[in-house]
Amino acid sequence: MTVSYEPVMELVRASLMPVGNEPVPRTELPACRAVLKVARSTEDLDGMHPIHDLAAAAGVAASAMTFWLAQERDMDAAKALERMPGEGVQGPVVDLLRTLMTGPKGMGQTAEWLMRLFVRDQEAYLDLIVELGAYTATCIQILDGLGASSVDQSLEDLEDLLRDYYGDSAAS
Repeated sequence: MTVSYEPVMELVRASLMPVGNEPVPRTELPACRAVLKVARSTEDLDGMHPIHDLAAAAGVAASAMTFWLAQERDMDAAKALERMPGEGVQGPVVDLLRTLMTGPKGMGQTAEWLMRLFVRDQEAYLDLIVELGAYTATCIQILDGLGASSVDQSLEDLEDLLRDYYGDSAAS
């Protein structure tokens, strides 16, 4: 199966875009548009819908940023996960990160967790992807605020990480 990391980078960049003060329909927000674009696309050659690839890649990106931010705060990722609810990170994001950050079995657990959510509530599934993009963008902004990495450098590093994770052939 070929997975492209490019849609998750589009999601993260859209999540970094400032939102105006005027109310707009949720579907007009840049991050929501990025997710809906993928959700409305056709199946890939392996029969998997690209939205599932985006969900997994968004989880990988959020996990990587969690590890990086924890390192910058001189704590381990488990401690960072414990602190998230008190720092305003929503339950589904934390739940997904817990499934990912359990070592080699993480991706299998994550796939099962995501599929259960998809079957139970597709709107919540799409919301989770948007929230993962927002979480990743927030981590990037925090790293910038800490002086650890500029937004541009963090985006470049995240893209490199995803390219390595999914392999150079994943770009489509």
